[in-house]
Amino acid sequence: MRWTRWRFIVAASFAATALLGLSGTAPAATGDNLRTITADQNGTDCADANRTGNANGAIGTGIAFDGTNLLLSCWSDNTIVEVSPLDGSQVTIHQISGVSGLGALAWDNTDQQLWACKNPPGSVVGTIDLVTNAFTTKFTSAGCTDGLAYDANDDTIWSSADAASSIQHYQLDGTLISSTSLVGELGNSMNSGIAVGGAKLYLANNGGQQIYEVAKDFSTFTLFASFPRRLEDLECDNITFLPDGKAAIWSNDAYDNTLNAWEIPFGVCLFGGGPPAQITLSPKTATNVVGHQHCVTATVTNAIGNPKKDIDVVFSVTGANSAGGTQTTDAAGTATFCYTGTVTGVDVITAFADANKNAVMDLGEPSDTASKTWTPGPPATLTLAPKTATNVVDAQHCVTATVKDQYGNATPAITVRFSVTGSVTTSGFVLTNASGQATFCYQGPPLAGADVITAYADTNTNSVKDPGEPGDSAAKEWILPPSTAGCKVTYGGRITAANGDKATFGGNAMVPASGAQGQEEYQDHGSVANLNVHSIGVDVLTCGRDGTSATIFGTATVNGSGSYAFRIDLQDLGEPGVSDTYRIRLSTGYDSGMQTLNQGNVQIHL
Repeated sequence: MRWTRWRFIVAASFAATALLGLSGTAPAATGDNLRTITADQNGTDCADANRTGNANGAIGTGIAFDGTNLLLSCWSDNTIVEVSPLDGSQVTIHQISGVSGLGALAWDNTDQQLWACKNPPGSVVGTIDLVTNAFTTKFTSAGCTDGLAYDANDDTIWSSADAASSIQHYQLDGTLISSTSLVGELGNSMNSGIAVGGAKLYLANNGGQQIYEVAKDFSTFTLFASFPRRLEDLECDNITFLPDGKAAIWSNDAYDNTLNAWEIPFGVCLFGGGPPAQITLSPKTATNVVGHQHCVTATVTNAIGNPKKDIDVVFSVTGANSAGGTQTTDAAGTATFCYTGTVTGVDVITAFADANKNAVMDLGEPSDTASKTWTPGPPATLTLAPKTATNVVDAQHCVTATVKDQYGNATPAITVRFSVTGSVTTSGFVLTNASGQATFCYQGPPLAGADVITAYADTNTNSVKDPGEPGDSAAKEWILPPSTAGCKVTYGGRITAANGDKATFGGNAMVPASGAQGQEEYQDHGSVANLNVHSIGVDVLTCGRDGTSATIFGTATVNGSGSYAFRIDLQDLGEPGVSDTYRIRLSTGYDSGMQTLNQGNVQIHL
């Protein structure tokens, strides 16, 4: 039940903090009474505490705050009473074994335990397990009746006896760090309560109705606030009044079960002694290939660098990847969190010391961040696009290879080797860009046909497709263009072919409504080729817009047999034709080359 209510209060507190972040925290009015409640201590010796101030009556001494409830001790019995900080109503009573009376109390939010002063003799300091209700002796102090505080900043205990003239500072095992006289420092009164939850101590004077803010080296004593009540034990509370943007020190009146919350500046004194002082993540930066495990180690220490054991550290990963988890520090104060990134990019890893184990980063709980860069793995897939395409002859065609690793991340700077076979034979390589893409373009053939385009990721750049290197293929179809309506050509003459042979040609073509038609003939008279081409049919006739060029596509016999595709390219560059050009190409591979006429004429009509 206590944990459920704690989570509720923390959630409400953080909602209020978010609002305050927009409007500004209400200014502190140090010393204002935020709340006065009467604690219901029925079932304890302090239920009928003498309200007349008779010192022989039952005395309420200790007060602590666990983030949800106030915990109260009674000088003359073994009870710890939990009451609500809202109205003092009783939540539960703990009967503590091993003690007959209890003095000052202190909540240890780091280790989630209650420190207490055993009475008699009023000097034994120990811890109380509120689950088993057992007191465990830790050490014997110079006195702890009125003053006891756990300091998470350096993992120590502060204590003082009843109406003490000095204050002691101890390691958790009872080793004395210091003993400091308070004579003349607290308004000429002796010390009663102690609170700590940050950089300063807060000490109450016995019967003087005052609290002093004191440097931990006792170099300064500053009157912090004056209150119209006798003060016994003190405890900080930065949770209960958080929705109002305020914090408090609770005081326990000795004789009347009255509890008062006095306003203090927000953030100067955190409940439970404050959180551990520091958490550090290592490594702060790192770079790995996706698919590999990355580990960060959080080291949690107090203010003097001592490791903190058994602290929950909550890790979260945001950015390219998402992950999270909670690990508990070991004896060295370290907790390690590992995760595997599968998405390239940068992650921010955040960790905080969850002192109260509520899985929420509360005010004052230290945190740290680290960054992680994930780079792509080796190529695992290569995809060509488009997979199929159709274009007219002579056009440029481009294919794009997209290379990714096994997790789908783009892999830049990878050599992709392309190869084209079919009507065109060509090859080349391109490096992938930041998006893992490489685009390869090539010129289409002069005649209709088809190509197969293959590509592979040459990961090791050895120009060989090795096992495991991904690849893909695509298909390309080349078709003839449509005929140009109204186009008409007549031509004839003599050229010297590219092979050096003398050649003659002649023919005509037109595009009536029924489609292209014509008669074409070409004769290579040399010893190199010595062939005769005679058209079987004309499939397409195109004319340039300016009427100076034309192309004829069709089928023809070669030396009187077979059926072969041909293409004739003509240029009409003026009369009397000495600048005109002729070229014929066959599907056999024969190419006369673009040749200026030795004799003859080309006429194009559009």
